[in-house]
Amino acid sequence: MLGKNGHLKVLALTLTIVLHFFVLAEQETTRVLTLAVEVGSVPAGHVVLNELPDVQVTIRGSARGFAQLDEDELRRVVINVNDVQERRREIRQADLGLASHFDVEAVSPRWVDLVIDELVEREVPIRAVIRGTPARGYEATDPTVDPEFVIVSAPSSYFPDFDAVFTEGIDIQNLDHPLTQEVDLSIQRPYVTFADDPTVNVTINVETVIETRTLEGVALRVAGPQSDRCSVDVHSIAVTVSGPKTLVDALEPRSIFATVNCEFYSVQGPGLYLPEPQIKNLAAPMVMVTTEPRTLQLEVAELPESR
Repeated sequence: MLGKNGHLKVLALTLTIVLHFFVLAEQETTRVLTLAVEVGSVPAGHVVLNELPDVQVTIRGSARGFAQLDEDELRRVVINVNDVQERRREIRQADLGLASHFDVEAVSPRWVDLVIDELVEREVPIRAVIRGTPARGYEATDPTVDPEFVIVSAPSSYFPDFDAVFTEGIDIQNLDHPLTQEVDLSIQRPYVTFADDPTVNVTINVETVIETRTLEGVALRVAGPQSDRCSVDVHSIAVTVSGPKTLVDALEPRSIFATVNCEFYSVQGPGLYLPEPQIKNLAAPMVMVTTEPRTLQLEVAELPESR
């Protein structure tokens, strides 16, 4: 039973509880937050090149203040650069955007280094990036690009090593015909922009590879009427042919043969002749280059006596 003046006792208990929580809410506490440092504004025509380190910030404040603090928003520190000659920048409490009832006890590191560079424009050649190889028996010539140059805006320290701008990769795997393709320019480094449209036309000529090859053991035949009167000193020769690589590589000695037309020489009478062999079954566009031997010894016998 509360007895006499019970309502006053209840009020006193309530005030005691409220006061207790008020004291707890106002009791100060400390927290350590890790914040990313980002660059906000910089003088026109300049950039900060280096990556800035994260900083650990020790903050003191009341429990009630921390309860109202949106820590998800307080994940980064944005610093503004006003002087291009500035090489170090102190992280200040004002950079954190905290309410005045918070105190920053420590920032580590307190100073961050700044590498500030000026943006300049240069005319730089464009180079095409080619990936893969053409189809077997074909080869790709050096690509041409249109336009050949582009105006690049980049930090001055990038030059003169920044000697070319490259395109996105062009795949020519198993390609067997010329190709013209519109591609974008690739940005390999930060803070690089292009004054003009960053697309170019790349032309790649894919041409047949011409190969020369010598086939050994190509059969030699004596042809024509009265071929029984003709004899040669060899029965096979070596033939050197030239043509598209795919055709020349696939060519076998048994696929072609050499001939000597006996009729032409037999009508001239018996004797020893030095004809050049003729190559048969050699498919266009392959051509014969030479034979070994280049000439043959063809002997034409006397006509048999009539009975």
